[in-house]
Amino acid sequence: MFSIQNTETDNPGSASWAGFYRPTSVGGRGECPFSPELIQVFSAEANDKRFAMSDEGTAANLEKRRFTLKFPDVSPAKDNAPLIRVTEMYLNRAEALAAASGVNQESIDLMNALRKRAGLTEWSITTFATADELITAILNERRKELCFEGHRRMDVLRKGQSLRANDPEKKAGADKVILPIPQREIDLSPALKGHQNPGY
Repeated sequence: MFSIQNTETDNPGSASWAGFYRPTSVGGRGECPFSPELIQVFSAEANDKRFAMSDEGTAANLEKRRFTLKFPDVSPAKDNAPLIRVTEMYLNRAEALAAASGVNQESIDLMNALRKRAGLTEWSITTFATADELITAILNERRKELCFEGHRRMDVLRKGQSLRANDPEKKAGADKVILPIPQREIDLSPALKGHQNPGY
């Protein structure tokens, strides 16, 4: 729906999407490979076409890792920067409807449009017994569909979950999970005094 258009001169050097997300073996920085947890999520259902949009290469630490192909243009770094995609709108609506109305046909239909496109088995209204089960499944689809686009951290925090599995120190509300409010902003806005983010 909306993305930032880039040209050959907009993203010089390695400070581009592909610069971060492609392996060193093809000229990227190799800093953002698939995590083992993300590979496990994709492995739960075989033949997901979204996982096929990846390959292996050398990471920054010289390990062989899996990398996304969403942003392939290391040079001259012309990949567009997606801000909001139609698929995100499907995911947003499906989750909101499930939160408001429980297991419902419209959420199922919205998700099936994405799952069919990804080559996965479609859901039915009887696939989920509760709204929580459906929302968890939608969030799982969201993780796969929008991976490497900057959504996962905020999705985890807005659900009150931990940024690292089984680590309470990385949970929403824990010290230093959110960056500090800059001192300049506190100085300019007296109402912020005494309301610094936890841990600072």
